[in-house]
Amino acid sequence: MLFKKEWLHKIPKMLETEDTELEDKEFKLVYYADNIKAKWQIVEAEKEGDDILFFGYIEGFGFADEWGEFTLSQLEEINEAYKSSGLSLKVKKNF
Repeated sequence: MLFKKEWLHKIPKMLETEDTELEDKEFKLVYYADNIKAKWQIVEAEKEGDDILFFGYIEGFGFADEWGEFTLSQLEEINEAYKSSGLSLKVKKNF
């Protein structure tokens, strides 16, 4: 399981940190896989239908690193793809 619903109340809601400078935003969750440079660093999260919408910093894909939105279901798809290579996403919590 990549995300536990009880974590939602420990992460700021979407747009809750919009007045915080980007360099001062605090990553609450970081998803990563060993031996892969890609990371999904989460600053905000909110339930959206049956999914969780995240805002954070994505890096390590060989093109420009960027701030943006992504969903839990997208992370789950990436995790499934990694499993075919014997890898899986891990999460580091900062709360």
